[in-house]
Amino acid sequence: MRDGLLPDECALVTPFPESYRPHLREAASEFGLPIRFTQGQSLASAPGMVALLDLLDVPTRNWPQSLTLATIRSPYFNLEPFGLTRQHADPLQLASLAGPVVEGLDQWQDTLNRLEQVDAPPPAEEEDLPAQPRLPIGPEARSLWESLHAFADRLTPPGPQPIHAWVRWLEDLLDDLRFFDQQETEIDQASIACLRDTLRSLVLGEQVFGEQPSSFEAFIADLHSNMEGAYLPDSIPWAQPAILVLRVLEARGIRLRAVALMGLSEGLFPEVEREDPFLREAVRTELDLEPRLGREQAGLFYQAITRADDFLLLTRPTLADDGERWEPSPYWTAATSLFAESPRLVRPDDPRPLADAASPAEVLFLAVRRGSLPRAYEEFSPRYADARRAHTVFAARLASEPAGPFEGDLAIAEALLAARYGSTHVWSPSRLETYASCPLEFLTANALQLEVREPPQPGMDVQQRGSLLHAILERAYGEAENPADPTSVLDMLHVVTVQAFADAPRAYAFRPSPLWEMEQAFLLERLEETVTALAEVEPGWTPVAFERSFGREGQPALELQVNGELVLLRGVIDRVDTNSAGQLRLIDYKTGASALAPRDLIEGRRLQLPLYALAAQRALGLGEAADGFYWAILKAEPGSLRLARFHQDEDGEQLTGVDGAVQVVQSHVARILQGIRAGQFPPIPPQGGCPTYCPAAGWCWRYAPSAW
Repeated sequence: MRDGLLPDECALVTPFPESYRPHLREAASEFGLPIRFTQGQSLASAPGMVALLDLLDVPTRNWPQSLTLATIRSPYFNLEPFGLTRQHADPLQLASLAGPVVEGLDQWQDTLNRLEQVDAPPPAEEEDLPAQPRLPIGPEARSLWESLHAFADRLTPPGPQPIHAWVRWLEDLLDDLRFFDQQETEIDQASIACLRDTLRSLVLGEQVFGEQPSSFEAFIADLHSNMEGAYLPDSIPWAQPAILVLRVLEARGIRLRAVALMGLSEGLFPEVEREDPFLREAVRTELDLEPRLGREQAGLFYQAITRADDFLLLTRPTLADDGERWEPSPYWTAATSLFAESPRLVRPDDPRPLADAASPAEVLFLAVRRGSLPRAYEEFSPRYADARRAHTVFAARLASEPAGPFEGDLAIAEALLAARYGSTHVWSPSRLETYASCPLEFLTANALQLEVREPPQPGMDVQQRGSLLHAILERAYGEAENPADPTSVLDMLHVVTVQAFADAPRAYAFRPSPLWEMEQAFLLERLEETVTALAEVEPGWTPVAFERSFGREGQPALELQVNGELVLLRGVIDRVDTNSAGQLRLIDYKTGASALAPRDLIEGRRLQLPLYALAAQRALGLGEAADGFYWAILKAEPGSLRLARFHQDEDGEQLTGVDGAVQVVQSHVARILQGIRAGQFPPIPPQGGCPTYCPAAGWCWRYAPSAW
């Protein structure tokens, strides 16, 4: 080390060593320096112990989907005696999503029993929807439930019993799961030894305070508390010299050649003193515990800085986690006032000579920053090339505008994309809108057919609610004695909703939330307002068709001429009205109320309505389309885009009415198809933020979540 310093002649002093622990260990490993913390890692944070506590939480939390699957996948448990392996987690996850399974063995049983009755996999979905993975059906589903049930029987705790009985139950359970045989790493083995000591201390405590029955929840709480207070021994033997990491209190009474005191920013040291709400100062005094108020922190600071004989380094963070400036503590201000020179501010981006590098990783970092690797460091050439490439990717993603192969440029696959999305491909307006909104979302959701798999939650999601409301309106208008009379439609609406709401959980695969009854009343009220308000929009229109398909279910596709090319489209028209002149009015139901304005059509975010008007007229031959609008069901009002009133001045040409809207759509379709076939998929966050269901949200550097 520098100036002949030995590791055991140096120490790092901080009031919060836990905050610095991962960073100090990483730095010590990079520079090849031995480092020892005076207080080891908490037993509860060891990987094997985290898995153990999660296992015991499974029955307590009523077998939730994500925790159950995580337990089955855990490498710390061998579930083969129950017929389960880690490979079974995938089919169980697929079943839980289809069920859905939120929590509870009854939901697991119901889902797997229903899948057992399925003789053949469901038919393939349409080609531009994500491919559906194969669900476990028939005997496979039955076998999964039998294995899961056997595991649940073993994991279900008995009734209240003394602590020593709980400890015996836990040890027997871990033996059955071969938990102790799965501990392979050094930290795993150390945590097992510490766990045995913790369990022994629980039994000894019972012997001291007396034996009494305890519930499973109380036992787990005691176990977790004791594991939090138990610490694993440091991996470096005390006989081996190492750099010490000390708390401020632990630095008293020792002398070292070099000391670094870290954390001299406002609120860290001196720490802002607050009384513990659960352990008041009077109680702490009676228990002879360290006080939380009135501590002599200035004295501790004096003792810490006087521990060094030769070298003293004072450091502090200058930026908070949110990027805001972090003010110095008064101790830092007092110390720096004693020196003529200002403290050195270290920024990662500041150029530094390679001679200052203390590790190979730092050599590579500095060489990439300067753009070249000197001959003296040729041994790092292979790693330097990888680091340069990573730097190029990182720089591209931080650029103000997305460009290049690391930001959605797939020009290399242009021939493949042109063939896949050629003249025979049948498009849906929603897929075209996806590309117009964000090309990267189209790439991930459509071209790559990826989808987000979130754990099921109680209640309906947005898509399920929209499908339910669409279906109710279709039946209410379609089965009403007079669909032009709102009273007749309302009468049928009350009949339809009773059965629709009863069938909804099974039909749309969701588990009703505790508020399901209130939600039904709310949705019925919104539907009533929608029926009434729709009848008042304009007189003289009569509903004649509902959920009319084109390009599917045996119906002809819409053929659209775009730059001399025939483009095929398919979709479903929510509602078609007609007047006494035989003209058509298209209505497209929307659950939300955003992006329903003329500007959304002009900018390409909404393309459906003009295409539906054209499909009703050309593909289905229902008549001449004279008007159309989007209808926000939950707000019971139309969007501001009306096809009959549409107007756009484009390059001096006046585009008006349905024909003008169609021309605007054609220009957008031409642009979209050109971009897709050319492999241009840059990430472009939509106005108002990105949808949470975007499958690229997990890695997109430009992801901007919506505030809604």
